[in-house]
Amino acid sequence: MMKKDKGEAISTVLEAMVGAILLSLLLSIVFVYGNQLLIYTRISHVSRDYIQKMEIYGCLTPELENELIAELTDLGLQNINCQNSTLIEEENGEPIVLDIRADMKYTAFIVDGFVKKQTDDYAFQISRTSISKTY
Repeated sequence: MMKKDKGEAISTVLEAMVGAILLSLLLSIVFVYGNQLLIYTRISHVSRDYIQKMEIYGCLTPELENELIAELTDLGLQNINCQNSTLIEEENGEPIVLDIRADMKYTAFIVDGFVKKQTDDYAFQISRTSISKTY
């Protein structure tokens, strides 16, 4: 077996270190964006659950609104506003709307010579429409 010369060994170590750094950076980005995608999915499920509850009551009652705000706050949303939702009871067969507007922390990776992690507020909105099923 031949002995590696010193220059070749250093080159191999440097390549491995650069590869490890790039892999850890890639995994960090995947975990951050994956987490944000999971939060958005949970928010979507919560909004779907509440539009179904609104179908029964014909509107977003104050009690439902308080529950919704509490659940969305637990998911990390801030400054939650549901004022564009249907707040007055609609008759059976009439359209109802759930409109959620809030601020959400958003993490982005910016490449400016170096990779920087930046967290900002993001104006978030999700709307759902259905038909009242009050009897």
